[in-house]
Parts: sequence; C-alpha cells; structure tokens
Amino acid sequence: MSLIAYLNGRDIPAAEANVFVGDAGFLQGITISEQLRTFGGVPFQVDVHLDRLFAAVRWLGWDQVPDRGELVGAIQRVVTHNWQQLDPLDDLGVTVFVTPGLYPLYARDDDAHATVCVHTYPLPFRLWAGAYEVGLPLLSSTIRQVSPAAWPSHLKCRSRMHYYLAAKEVRTRDKQATALLLHEDGCVAETPTANVIAHFAGEGLVTPRTNRVLSGVSLAFVRSLATECQLSFGERDLTLTELADADEILLSSTPFALLPVESLDGTCKSCPGPVYRSLLANWNAKVGFEIAAQALQFQDRR
Repeated sequence: MSLIAYLNGRDIPAAEANVFVGDAGFLQGITISEQLRTFGGVPFQVDVHLDRLFAAVRWLGWDQVPDRGELVGAIQRVVTHNWQQLDPLDDLGVTVFVTPGLYPLYARDDDAHATVCVHTYPLPFRLWAGAYEVGLPLLSSTIRQVSPAAWPSHLKCRSRMHYYLAAKEVRTRDKQATALLLHEDGCVAETPTANVIAHFAGEGLVTPRTNRVLSGVSLAFVRSLATECQLSFGERDLTLTELADADEILLSSTPFALLPVESLDGTCKSCPGPVYRSLLANWNAKVGFEIAAQALQFQDRR
C-alpha cells in the first residue's frame, strides 16, 4: 500500500511520518490524541472529536497548532487517499495527535512549534469481531485509575502506563479478558479502551460519572441512541458489586462501537442482551452499516 500521513503541515508517505526522539510526546508522553474511525470511508463524528482535541489544546495553553480548518482538511485528504486502497466495504482507524514539540533540552528558540500528525490504519477487526455475539470477559484490576487531581479526566492523553499495567495484570489470569479499572474509592472507572455502561431493570442505562473518567465520543453517541430508543440514561458512581448486579454490561469505544460483556470477574451476564441488540441495531441504521457483519467479513484481512 502507498499510504500517506500528515505531519506538521505536509502530506508525506506514511513510512516517513517519524517523530524525533527529542519530542516531548516521546520523552514524557505529553500527547493529546483522538481516535476516529470511518464508516464506508467517511470519518465519523469528526467535529465532536476535534471539539475535544482543541478544548484540550486550549486548556494546556499550547499555541503554534494548526487551525481547525487545516486539520479537517488533513483528515479528509489522508482518509480519502488511504481508504481507496482498501476493499470498498472495509474501513480505517484514524489517529490525530498533538504534542508540544521538542523537549526544551533539545530545542532552540526557533523550534517552538507543536508536533501534529494524522495517520490511518486498517481497523484490526480480528481483535473484536467475535465479541459482538459472544461478548467480552471483564476482570477488575488492582491497578487504579489516575486521579482527576493529577490531570483532568477530559484530556484524552497518551500518558497511559496505568492502562498498560492493568491490561497486563488481568491477562495473567485470562488472556482474553479486558481490564476494568476502579477509582481509589473502589468505584468503577473504565477499561483501557472503552467506557462502561450498565443496564438495570427499573433504572435504565447507567455509566460512571463522566467528570471522573474520559467522556467518550462513542459514549455520547450511545446516550443519543438511548434517547431515541426511549431508554433512560444516567450517570452515577457504581461500585463493583452494583455493576455485577446489572442486567447487561456494555462497552463503548470508537473502533468497535458497542460490545456486550459476557462475564464480570467470572460471573456470567446476559449476553448479548436485548438492550445491547437494540442499541447496536440503531447504530447500524445511523451509519448505514452492519457493524458486526463488517468486522466478521474483514477479520482475516492482513
């Protein structure tokens, strides 16, 4: 494949999209990122992702960042070029990241500019294709979520050692399991890649308070689908015991959209349940795609 990427104002061959070892994003993990995907080659919810990205950039006080129009154009060019090299029924993951640029030890005064990149990859459907029907096992980890006192939960950043450690820990118990992180007070936080949603009879859909976790773009989309399906959707602290009592547990994330959880710490759940099926069917209708069928079709694609 002859793929391209956008790096610091230029469209270049993807193989040449290299970040210098002296970049603060590499040295200190100071990176703001957004993960998008396409449906039928069209980037999904670009504006919502960029709203969050630029809110983070403003909060961090970074300047020398391209304006929104340039970044939208870069996403469109890179996606259009790269998607044309796939099967027309296949789709891409799209990564946008911004760092403050060179770490001061490596920088001169005229080096003060951010590093900005857009690149894509074929969605790795093999990682989740089977889970739409059988669900994912969820195991709680002893690794705790980073406190919002360290950095605001609305920053989608790549300082993710806690996610790595949590995933590594639970896979010593079950290689197929997804890690569930808790807050220091024992309340449910999120997985390394997804928001957690529970359904309780008589209460409806409940997710951990979004001022304590990264409020996902896909989570917000599920909230809108729930409204259309006349399902209640609320936020509150959830203990692990309460989550275990849920009728259904769902995970929402950009690459896979929505997946059911088949067990929590070994306790089996209703999977796939009627609420999950209803929400996924409505998501399919919104994007004009059978999301699970696409994943199965291309799970063996290299």
